[in-house]
Amino acid sequence: MANRSLVETFQRSIATQITAMLVLFAILVLGGATLRQFMATLLVGLLSGTYSSLFNATPILVAWEEGSLFGNGTPADAPSGNAVQTA
Repeated sequence: MANRSLVETFQRSIATQITAMLVLFAILVLGGATLRQFMATLLVGLLSGTYSSLFNATPILVAWEEGSLFGNGTPADAPSGNAVQTA
């Protein structure tokens, strides 16, 4: 489910981020000296936010849904503690 959602939103997210980066880059180059440091900071924040939303949030969501986010879930292929083991 998460993979499908990531694929569906990837193109839209990248297009939005590129558009925003073009505007910020234009203000960075054409703006005054007062705006340059602020625009550079916004560009770094935009890049890190894009990376975070696409590549960090999805694994966290999957771990949350599986119940293994805080180490209290069991992996799907691990034997459960309730299973009776035979010799």
